[in-house]
This record gives sequence, structure tokens and C-alpha cells, in this order.
Amino acid sequence: PPPPEAPPFVMADFRTPLRMTLQGRLMKPEDFSAGAFVMNVVRRVSLLEACHGSGAPRVDFRRLRQTAHEVRLADAALHWRDQTHWSARARRELPFGGVMGRVALDLRTAPQVWPWLWAGQFVHAGKAAAYGLGAYRLSWGAGG
Repeated sequence: PPPPEAPPFVMADFRTPLRMTLQGRLMKPEDFSAGAFVMNVVRRVSLLEACHGSGAPRVDFRRLRQTAHEVRLADAALHWRDQTHWSARARRELPFGGVMGRVALDLRTAPQVWPWLWAGQFVHAGKAAAYGLGAYRLSWGAGG
């Protein structure tokens, strides 16, 4: 569905562990970056659109990246959840943990990222999104 009008603040509630890398290592709760999260969502949505939609989005990604890093973390209640995943190929359990909890994002200076965040909640974010990780739901306002 198309996104509603961009709210000034939005809450992202991570329903399954979010596995995202920052500078080559897994992001921990204390490392969470609103801009990195937004760009991770932009990357996933744009790649899915290019491969399975109407083609690559016509967007100035350099400008969008700058805008994404203007998103401020208004509040965060995050923790790490350990879990494992059985890999038949590796024949062993692999770590599959990630960040869980909620973050409040201040979109007042970057409303352009809103459509990306809206779409991302339907396709998940981060590593192992194809396995169901990185699921989040957005809420805002009185009844959002």
C-alpha cells in the first residue's frame, strides 16, 4: 500500500532480530545508527524494486544517503537476542542473533526517507531478511 503522509516522529518496533553490519561487524544495540538503518532499508527496497519491480528507482542515492544521516534517534530501547539457525549445508548451528526492541526516529529534517521506511516494513531489513529476520512495524501519532 502507498504510505500515508510522513509523520514527524515514527517508532520502529523490531519483531525479529535485526542483523546489520557496520564497518564490517555486526551492529550491537549500543552501535545502532538511524542513518545506517535507513540506508540499509533503502538498499533492500531499491534492489527488490530493480530485480522484481518496475526497474531501478530513479533516485539520487548520494543525496538520499545524506538525507538518511539527518534522521535522528529520538529514543531507543534495544537489546541483543541470541538465537541460532540450523544450516544443512554447514551441518551445524549458526549464530542468528540480532538487535531487538524499539527506536523512535525523528523524521522532521528528512521526510524524504518516509516512503522507504514504509516499504521496508513489508520486506524486512538487514542480513538474513530472506529468513524472516529484520521484521519491523512502524507506528506514529495517536493511533498510528
